Amino acid sequence: MNSTQSRSYFPITFEETPPVPPPTTSTNSFPATPGSDMFPFFTNVANRAIVGRNGNDILLVYDPATSPGSTSLIHTLTGDGETSRGAINGRDTFILGDWRIAYYRDSSTTTSGTAQYAVITDFQSSLDTIRLYGNSSNYFLAQSGSNTQIFFGQSGVNQDLIATVSNVSGLSLDSSYFQYVGTTPPVASNSSVKQIGSIGVDEATGVAIAPNNGVYTAGYTSGSLGGANVGSLDGWLSRYDNLGNLVWSRQLGTASWDLVWDIESDLQGNVYVLRRNKPGLVAVNNPDSRFSVAVSKYDPNGTLLWNRSINGFSTSLRLDVAPDGTSFALSGVNITDFTIWDAVVGKYDTNGNQLWLSRIGTTTLPDESYGVAYDDQGNVFATGWTFGNLGGSYRGLYDVWIAKFDPNGARQWVRQLGSRGFEFAWAVDTDNAGNAYVGGHTSGSLGGPLNPPFDGFLAKYDTLGNRQWLKKVGAAGDDEITNLVVGEDDHIYVTGFTDGDFGGARIGDLDAFAAKYDPQGNLIWVRKFGSIDADHPRSITIDNSLNTVYVSGVTEGSIGALNQGSHDAWIGKLDATTGTLLNFTGGTPVV
Repeated sequence: MNSTQSRSYFPITFEETPPVPPPTTSTNSFPATPGSDMFPFFTNVANRAIVGRNGNDILLVYDPATSPGSTSLIHTLTGDGETSRGAINGRDTFILGDWRIAYYRDSSTTTSGTAQYAVITDFQSSLDTIRLYGNSSNYFLAQSGSNTQIFFGQSGVNQDLIATVSNVSGLSLDSSYFQYVGTTPPVASNSSVKQIGSIGVDEATGVAIAPNNGVYTAGYTSGSLGGANVGSLDGWLSRYDNLGNLVWSRQLGTASWDLVWDIESDLQGNVYVLRRNKPGLVAVNNPDSRFSVAVSKYDPNGTLLWNRSINGFSTSLRLDVAPDGTSFALSGVNITDFTIWDAVVGKYDTNGNQLWLSRIGTTTLPDESYGVAYDDQGNVFATGWTFGNLGGSYRGLYDVWIAKFDPNGARQWVRQLGSRGFEFAWAVDTDNAGNAYVGGHTSGSLGGPLNPPFDGFLAKYDTLGNRQWLKKVGAAGDDEITNLVVGEDDHIYVTGFTDGDFGGARIGDLDAFAAKYDPQGNLIWVRKFGSIDADHPRSITIDNSLNTVYVSGVTEGSIGALNQGSHDAWIGKLDATTGTLLNFTGGTPVV
């Protein structure tokens, strides 16, 4: 049974849409998922592009923790890059500054600041937002052909181009589509949540139970959270006691990119860290040379036990440890020459040696996996999406699949679930009887009529792959499940985000929620929390001995303390019986 699953909110995978040409993918271009993504790809490397697909995306490329100097730096931001019949015209936010600084200001005094700027390709003034440092008096607009240019400063006096808005004219700095964040951090909205931040972008992508009722959390940063930053992006791993006091923290990185996607602990309190990095951290034989996959193991004191390269994966976002602690499993994607695109599931011993690796996919169409979990008998479950007939008839755009493998890697069954819209499965976990639960989001009528643009869904399958029930999660607006975990009492705990009234009145731009369901799929409680800005939960786990649930994620605002810069990580703690938000900011721990 899985004790934590951490969702990566914007998996930097390379998704295709075979029926219709997808957003361009190259070594410099990175598409988001077909849901609502908080998509910071922060890097001060020239000629990078990010492409939102569907939904309400938040797009950021610039790294506020690293000064690019006066070198050329042009980034391209596209909000609605999906061109299939299921495309959703979303409300996108393009980030050009935080409360500390305006982005894309170069040090040149001779070029009007034209060495560094962003290009916004598809701005819609009736839907989208451009976020800026300071206030409107810090900027002026200029027309260049059919494009609008945004300058920091005064015309002709230290003017600095920070963005070009393509094929748009008639914009006004006083209109609501420009959002000014001022020069001070937003006010903290909740004194119970632990906020973790630097001047850069900080993400919490995984959470797991530590010894003595503590908790591990991990993610990645462009700043310094567990030591000095080594590369443009570093991973980080921290241990806290059960009241939120820091025990230790480690920064994990090289001179290149190092991203932590997931963590899981074993019975001895060791923690396995799933990492994705640019080649260089460990040797790897990977058909996609841009990134490699590795797993690191740390003891409870934060001592590194080993690093292992993981072959056979182009990317992996999910890790789980067997209930008896004798192995761990991964799920992800293997891409060969960008033509063969299959989901992969692998099992490894406690030293990182591969025990088996299984590909699962259709013949010519893409298939990916985003969730993996053991049951108590050592069987391995995985879930993801497909464009073909993987475990049933293909119904729409992305269909969900769930598969079961025996302890030796033999596939027992695979089932498919879909509508005419996009379905995306982010997590799977199992109960004491070996039933499996899958959660994600849909843009179709999966589980009932759609409340557009997206609803969450939750489904239960028995040990033979028979679907027991299917529930829609959410209300009007954008509601998406990002993760789930099953407790020892067989109740299901899910986390996700909403911009509507699911769980109560709206708090900010996007609110986090946690909810509890019984084994029959009945809602027991739902708790909404967040800042006045956007808050995305990434991972969830449960400490059965203390009856507490932990959720971690990322915020643009001040969810538990004052924001330190751009995006900050956070951890929230809830009572598993009532859903009450508990203090996790420090104090005398429960032992």
